[in-house]
Amino acid sequence: IWGFPTLDTALDGSSIAVARAFSKAGGLPNDYCRINLLGAWPIISALGQTAQGLEFLKESLNLCSVPSSGSDLIQIIQDVFFDLAEANYPFASTY
Repeated sequence: IWGFPTLDTALDGSSIAVARAFSKAGGLPNDYCRINLLGAWPIISALGQTAQGLEFLKESLNLCSVPSSGSDLIQIIQDVFFDLAEANYPFASTY
């Protein structure tokens, strides 16, 4: 989703759309997924500040390698959720 300064579109519109997909407004029975996801980012970021924390993330999430930083791991996770939310269209698709 593009956001241009001259429009009223939020510059983080894609994040808003993804968050909605994991909420009651997006069709889930409650907001627990959205709340948990929003709570996970600061924890991942804090753990990503140390080598021990990064190793903990690798082991806890069963990753193939140690992430380079918490923010890089957050971006990777957000990219996956964006793709999932984008595929959760309100009508059938053939891809």
